[in-house]
Formats: sequence, structure tokens, C-alpha cells
Amino acid sequence: MFYPSFCPNPACVYHSPKILKNSTLLVPFVRIGTYYTQVVGHVPRYRCKACGKTFGIRTFQLDYYTKRSLPYHSLHQALYSGQNLSSIARLLHCSPASIQNRIDRLSRNTLLIHQHCLRTHRLTEDLAADGYERFDRNQYFPNNINLTVGKDSQFVYGISHATIRRKGSMRSEQKAKRKVLESQWKPPRGALSDSFSFLIQDLSTFWEPSFHPKLTLYTDEHPAYPPALRKVPFLKEALTLKQFSHTQISSKLPRTVCNPLFPSNYIDRELTKDIAAYHRESVCFVRNVNNGLSRLLCYLLYHNYQKPYRIHWGAIRFPSHAQVAGIPLERFKKKLEQVYVERFFLTHEPLTPLWEALWFRRYKTPLKKKEEYLPKYAFRGYTQGSIK
Repeated sequence: MFYPSFCPNPACVYHSPKILKNSTLLVPFVRIGTYYTQVVGHVPRYRCKACGKTFGIRTFQLDYYTKRSLPYHSLHQALYSGQNLSSIARLLHCSPASIQNRIDRLSRNTLLIHQHCLRTHRLTEDLAADGYERFDRNQYFPNNINLTVGKDSQFVYGISHATIRRKGSMRSEQKAKRKVLESQWKPPRGALSDSFSFLIQDLSTFWEPSFHPKLTLYTDEHPAYPPALRKVPFLKEALTLKQFSHTQISSKLPRTVCNPLFPSNYIDRELTKDIAAYHRESVCFVRNVNNGLSRLLCYLLYHNYQKPYRIHWGAIRFPSHAQVAGIPLERFKKKLEQVYVERFFLTHEPLTPLWEALWFRRYKTPLKKKEEYLPKYAFRGYTQGSIK
């Protein structure tokens, strides 16, 4: 029988599960009957004696406030298998908007799992970083998705996004069209450098020089990377003490496992292969930046925590990328079992600024004038910027 493990009201003293677990007081929840929904029928309802708020079982479920239940596991499996939103919608007999809504919910759970693991993780390997280039809305607005990847584990530690100006040779009519589009919306100057700095800044949450005395970051020879690293405050001291080094490798070298950029090249290949919007020469592409990043986060849930580090069709079962990176299975096993069912609360796992930008959908979509929509229940009670 279900019984609440905490109060969903962020202002309540019993909102934290740890307080209830360690408390010697009487359990403060009382059953007050049920209410009926067309989705799941009768839903038990409770009242918290401490704050007086009432809530039902569905408050704790990932399908909270939905009008139809969809199989999250099947949806997720179709997503990382290369199917687009329309294809998944046909498979599950619903609209593409419903699929994107469920992807947003699953991506928020993914964020909290990833943050939970990184908060207590200590980096033990070098990193490779690169920008994965596609486009948003149309080809006049290319993007750069920066990724930091473990050199030995191919575990993706962080992602950030930047929309950049279209480059390369263009015909006269293409230049004229770019000018018209940029009169409506133009990518900010230095977006790529700022995005890379924003990504590297997050290293301070899980890299300790006392634990991993010398960290090497491998990138290609893009000229924006060195100045971007100099913008990161905590790296200045690390560079002075020779605890951090930046090595640039030519992107023209063969993309073999011996190449220091192999982790970045490997992730580039996997994203192109497994995500429909990233297929080359396809009619599928990202129309909304934050929706595209939600789908990317769902893919990282599969890549980091569910997919074997190496796939072997014999009897050998390799551990996940997270385990190879040094994150024990016990830390995320229980959350993986709940990720398709339970709603994880943001107030239980505060985010760093890098992940806040993804959760609060702060990335701008080219030519979009309306503000990004975020449900109130997704951020209620959370103080932004609580962790720096």
C-alpha cells in the first residue's frame, strides 16, 4: 500500500525525506478519502498535519497532471533508437506534442539523476571536449553543442548550447536571406566562447585537485577554446599551480581509439546515429532549442547509465559508462528503477548553473518571440542559483 515518504509542499518542514527518516515524531500524514479521474480512476488523497496541505498519489508520479498515461520506457527506447517525434506518436497513437511533453518530464528526471551522481563524484580521469555542430530552426542558424566526455569512460559529464552565425561560402541570394533573418534575430557575439566557459565552470563541482592532482583537457584546435578557458576563475589558479593543462589536437588526425579526441569523436558518431534530429541530410531537425536539448538529455540517460560501456554479443556483460567513470551502481540503481514512474523533485536535488539553464529552458530559439513555457510544478519552491 502506498504511503507518502515526504510532504510535496516545499514550504513544509517534512518536505525532505531525510527529516522523516530520522524523525522520532509521529508520521504527519492522514488519509482523507479519494477523488476520481478518468485517467486512472479513484486516487487516494492525504493531508499533511504539519502544513495542512492536501495531495494525492499522482502528485508523486511522473504522469502528474496528465490526461493520458503513456509508456515512458517504450517512448524512451524509440527515442534513442532513432525515431522522430511523429514516428513515436504514430506508434503510441497520440500527438507529437504529447510525446514532447513526456520527453520534457523524463529529461527533468534525467537532470536530477545526473546531478545526484556528480554531486558526490570525484573525477579520476582526463577529459575531452568538443562542439557538436548541427542547426536550429533552419540552416541559417547553426548551433554548437559543447560536450565534456571522460577520456577513458566516454561518460558525458556536461553539455551546453550556443547558436552561432552561419559561416562558409554562400551565394548572393543566401547572403541576402541571412541578412533579412538576422534583422529579426541575430546570435550574440562570442556565444561559442561563453558557452564553452559556462560548460567548463561546472568542473569545479566534481574535480578536486587533491584527489586528481593533474587534469588534462583535450580539444581540437578551435581558436575560441584558449580564451574561453581563461575566463573560468578557478582554472587560473590551477593553471598557475600546473594542476590543469589544455592540449589541442588536430581534428584532421585519423579518428581511431589512439587519438586523444576519440571520446568526443565517439559521442559525435553516436548522436548522429541514434537521434533522428541529428541524422545527416534528413528532413528531421530541431525546431525548438530547449525541446532539442530535452531529447538530448533523454539520450544521455540511456548512454551514461543504461547502455553498456562496450557491446559484446557473447557472454560478457560490460558495466555502464557511469560505472567505468567511477560512479558505483548503488548510487543510481534505485533511481533508474523509478525514473519512468516517479516524479523527482527539484527541491531535493539543487542544480548548478549549467543544469539550471537546461531545467528552466533558458536557451533562446532563433526567431521565436514567445517566452519558453515551463509548468509551475516544475520549479515551485526552488531558489535559483542556490549552488554556485
